Amino acid sequence: MKQILGFVEISDDNSYLEATRFVHKFAMLSPYKIEIRRTGSLKYEISGLGLIRLTKKWAQDLTKSKQDLTVLPLLRFPDWTISDIFSVITSYAEITKLSTELLDTCEKNNLDGLILDIWSGFYGKIPTSSIILLTQEICARLRLNFRRVLVLVPSMYANSEVINVEVFQMMADFANHVIFDMYDYSSEWTPGPNSPPSSEIEEFVKYLTPDPLERRSSIIIGTNFFGNVFTNYGIKRKITKEEYIQFLENYENEDLEFDDKSLEHYFEISKNDEKMTIYYPTLFSIHSKVRLANKLGIGLAISTIGEGLRYFYDVL
Repeated sequence: MKQILGFVEISDDNSYLEATRFVHKFAMLSPYKIEIRRTGSLKYEISGLGLIRLTKKWAQDLTKSKQDLTVLPLLRFPDWTISDIFSVITSYAEITKLSTELLDTCEKNNLDGLILDIWSGFYGKIPTSSIILLTQEICARLRLNFRRVLVLVPSMYANSEVINVEVFQMMADFANHVIFDMYDYSSEWTPGPNSPPSSEIEEFVKYLTPDPLERRSSIIIGTNFFGNVFTNYGIKRKITKEEYIQFLENYENEDLEFDDKSLEHYFEISKNDEKMTIYYPTLFSIHSKVRLANKLGIGLAISTIGEGLRYFYDVL
């Protein structure tokens, strides 16, 4: 497999400890979330750096135990107005200042680069071409200074209706990797698997890269270690391994079913007027994603370390 990226919830003991224990399974870890806001002309504020500084020794120990490990925080762009965005993409001085702030953050905090979550904050506010332009500018300037840059495309946009071949290529030409989150597949009102079948993922990858030698290695597919609980009241929420095991223990008489498309387990619980459907990944479903990544020559991103059953790491 080309690359395995693990997202870490560093404030969660399970995630923190499992990232430490299984660091040898990963080429990249993303244990931090930081945010950048534009506060005025040529003025930017980056929040979330305190946790990076508090856990600096932990990150250093990880890179000592695995010297080729890359540590990359997830960078979000909350509260940006349309005016903010256009002020940046239409001004050389603004884009230079923004990039300098990001590069200084990497240098001062010993970070190997960034994962850009631009799509979450900007899609729908501005044309896709403007998102691409800003992405390219940031990527070019950071990579020129020997920093790695990954671009995250959230699950709601990781489809051929939003990301066509041209859009993908324009991102892949500037970023080290493009991450497509392929989970949160089912909605609140249609209980179902957390991830699409491997055949759908393969079809999407081949659509973006008909020639396997043309940028395919830059693709990373995001998959889930967590599950979801759906209720008949239209509520959907995440479920991690502790609660999943608790459900299995409390409702051991319920039939555990197997979804032969997603390869996930699911079961239904009825209590008073409430009906719950629980979907959770299996060793088989995780292994299928690993096999697919190996087959296609792409990477895999795990969300989130510590939320899955311990033996999921056996197949990474």
